[in-house]
Amino acid sequence: MGSSLSPALVKLRIVETLPDWDRYSGVMTKTSSFDPLAALGPELTDEQKARYPRNLKIPEIGEAGQRRLLGARVLVIGAGGLGSPVLLYLAAAGVGHIGVVDDDVVDVSNMQRQVIHSFANIGELKVESAARRMQSINPDIQVTTFAERLTAENFSLVGDEWDLIVDACDNFATRYLISDYAEKIGVPDVMGAVFRWEGQVSTFWSNCPDPQRALTLRDLYSAEPAADAPSREPQAGILGAVCATIGGIMATEVVKLLIGAGDNLAGRVLYYDAFRMTLREVSLTATPGSR
Repeated sequence: MGSSLSPALVKLRIVETLPDWDRYSGVMTKTSSFDPLAALGPELTDEQKARYPRNLKIPEIGEAGQRRLLGARVLVIGAGGLGSPVLLYLAAAGVGHIGVVDDDVVDVSNMQRQVIHSFANIGELKVESAARRMQSINPDIQVTTFAERLTAENFSLVGDEWDLIVDACDNFATRYLISDYAEKIGVPDVMGAVFRWEGQVSTFWSNCPDPQRALTLRDLYSAEPAADAPSREPQAGILGAVCATIGGIMATEVVKLLIGAGDNLAGRVLYYDAFRMTLREVSLTATPGSR
């Protein structure tokens, strides 16, 4: 049987839940954003203005913000489930120089969630597959690849000229290395993680302008989870669409930090539960004199 609700009542209920888009018609009030991480790039060409009109029409981005994106340098570690949406959307947004770190090759089992790759790329290094796809989306950008498994001994190979580092990896050992290196060079570490139906995103920034939000991964997780913890299960289940959601939030966080717009996740962890379709937030505060 069909619904007993009248079409007019259904329409009314839907309208009542819609956001008030008119409140975004002007420049939004900055709450706790910081100065832009990226320097202004060159003036936009006519071709670039034609490429990025939807960015340019966002008051908080505009031409100045787009120039900052084009002048930005972002290092993304991991070209898999989370790295795929992050890399695709940063390339599409016009982030001018993107470094990609991953030592793995594309496998058939990656197709379920690692959408930057295709069957034609099976057996190819992920960094090469990702770089080619990114530049097919946006030939404006420069992509530097590092087909390396990062260790404490070789991490310096990636250099220290980045505005920001993105942690899209899949293991705790590398996460700690990323957080430590970001702390060493004084830049934010945008971290994302996924497991089954769930995901989380945060920004760790030991050099944060707000000392109370100056945290690192070790402040949240002082030690790795136990070896028998569910999240340490080898080849754990992951819903591909959860990677898209978390990776999209990570890419958004990167853009905001680069241009200095809106609030960010420094000092906060955002948890997403796709099974219950909920978002919740946990606030973190740095202990004075802890570092």
